[in-house]
Amino acid sequence: MKAITVSGLIMFAFASGASAATMTAEQLKSELVGHPIHWKSKTQSGVTTYK
Repeated sequence: MKAITVSGLIMFAFASGASAATMTAEQLKSELVGHPIHWKSKTQSGVTTYK
């Protein structure tokens, strides 16, 4: 469940409405890999870093 929630938050964070630009796989990778993503839900929190 955590993986789905974190993935959903990541996708939501990069979406900025109808004018959002399409990202290539390499662009997305450069934005996510190695950068900590701090998240919090109603009952938990954590940091996810993709390698």
